[in-house]
Amino acid sequence: MKKDRDNTRVIAIIAIIVSFVSIAFSAFAAFGKDWDIDNPSFPLGVLTLLVTILIGWQIVQYMYQKETVRTIIETEMKKARKETLFHKNNTLFITLGQLGLALYNVGDIPGALQAYFNALANWENEMFADESSKEGYKIIVSHLKTIEDLLDKSDGNVVVDNISSIYAFLETSVRIGDQDLINLAKRFVKKSENQKSE
Repeated sequence: MKKDRDNTRVIAIIAIIVSFVSIAFSAFAAFGKDWDIDNPSFPLGVLTLLVTILIGWQIVQYMYQKETVRTIIETEMKKARKETLFHKNNTLFITLGQLGLALYNVGDIPGALQAYFNALANWENEMFADESSKEGYKIIVSHLKTIEDLLDKSDGNVVVDNISSIYAFLETSVRIGDQDLINLAKRFVKKSENQKSE
């Protein structure tokens, strides 16, 4: 694309130089003799000037339109990439959330924790606009609170098994910016550290 742009500029410069040379020859031919409007060189010089202006205008318009089209295409491609990434993350979030829910329902708390942490890692704040994603977010947070209550009543070993995921969960919570989720993540980290030190 840069090569095309450079080639267009070179052609434009050559066209402008040729136009100025032809204007100079026409002017010399028209005004080199006695200035006479009936001399055929004068109308030829005027026509040469008009053609030069029209060709120059077409070259300028071509370069402008080419840049405009390129800008529009790049903008649309960026928008499409962003939307595709958003939908991919949204799909991953919902799928992992459903996996966590299924594991939670069969009693696999470590698996549910891992699935919920991974689902939240794919969360983007723009997803709050999507009702199904918002509902899934609320369910995941409520299940994480329930799991936290279960860990308070049990030995809590499941937390130690997922220590690296819990730190990633804390980072994700901070990125999301939900204060309840941040506090929940901090409590998980604290429980993990307490279990690890025992």
